[in-house]
Amino acid sequence: MARGQGKLPDLSSKYVYHLTRALNCLDRGDFIGAATGLHALNSVLPDEYQIKTDTIEYNNKLKTEVLYCCTNKDCTMEVKELVDEGTDQERVETKQVRTENKINDIKFHTLYNSEFDSMFSGKKESRCWTCPQCNNVTKVRDTKIIKPELQQPFFLRVVPQEPPKFGLERGINYEGQFKRWFANYYHELENSARDVRIDYVGMMEMPIEGNLPQDKGD
Repeated sequence: MARGQGKLPDLSSKYVYHLTRALNCLDRGDFIGAATGLHALNSVLPDEYQIKTDTIEYNNKLKTEVLYCCTNKDCTMEVKELVDEGTDQERVETKQVRTENKINDIKFHTLYNSEFDSMFSGKKESRCWTCPQCNNVTKVRDTKIIKPELQQPFFLRVVPQEPPKFGLERGINYEGQFKRWFANYYHELENSARDVRIDYVGMMEMPIEGNLPQDKGD
């Protein structure tokens, strides 16, 4: 058995089947079938990669998953990405990007502005934050801030509950609400599937087919 084989079941055919089913149902306005297809697609993924459906947790994460990017050019973190995805040369590469800190992990404080800054900003004080990785102090107004609700898709590994189709809680524009929910869920699933590929492709000495690595066994 090749190195890494036996670690991941053959998911590709099931993944493609449920994805095709979900998209076809969406095209013909079968929203129940489209939602069922995405849920089935989610169940195909390994447990640790599955997307949770919880409106309360989703809304909480929208608030707490805000990221502050460090302005110190020497403060970086390593991320993995797929290169030449879907080809025979598909591989995982790493790159360095500015460190991203969750808002709950950083401390804010206020500093007095210099006379020069006060003259141009019209404010005597500035709200600042300290990077927990390098202790670099940066003004909030000079920081790149990544907010989930403003940067879609933003991957949280959780989505809200499906919009209600019946009853008093149904929205006026149900079709539009459902399609936005579907797109959010779909992007989360695609990203999770990509994470599976990234985590396993380096260990599996075999070509990649479909949307997920296949374990061909002995």
